[in-house]
Amino acid sequence: MAYKKKTVGRKVNPDELLKREAYAIAMYGTAEEYLDPEERAAVDAISDLDEQSYAITPSRNRIGYWPSTFEVIEAPTSDKSHLKDQRDRAEQCGFHHPTETLVIVFRMPVKKNKVTGYYEPTGAPPPVYRYDDFPEEMWEQLKMSDSTGKFLKYNGVDNYNPRQTNFAQLAAEFK
Repeated sequence: MAYKKKTVGRKVNPDELLKREAYAIAMYGTAEEYLDPEERAAVDAISDLDEQSYAITPSRNRIGYWPSTFEVIEAPTSDKSHLKDQRDRAEQCGFHHPTETLVIVFRMPVKKNKVTGYYEPTGAPPPVYRYDDFPEEMWEQLKMSDSTGKFLKYNGVDNYNPRQTNFAQLAAEFK
């Protein structure tokens, strides 16, 4: 006796799905049309908060404020359009001129989900590294470089003994 493979649903081609979606929107409207004014105001307020809380400016980033004595730039990044993983590693760089201290904020650590194939946050805070006794001439070179990672790798910056830090420590030390 031969068993027949059961199928729960049938495959629908993408054009058919688009037609069905367009038909549903034409007949019933979009989900946003069903929000009452109070819900719509709440959704708008939340989206405004999200935009404000993650706005990265030269003096602020996702995890804290830079001490006012730092010169801060967006980290130079190379073109990654040809790579599968197009995320930039470094986000911001700051330099304290009197003590010649370089601080680099890296992106949040992520781990690839084997099931979905997407990168998901690990929950760990973004790494912040400081490099003491970093020459000002090298800071000027970093500002003009194409990539923070390549600059660190090819100019021997690891010889400056990077130490992990955080913005609370920076604020306490560099007032």
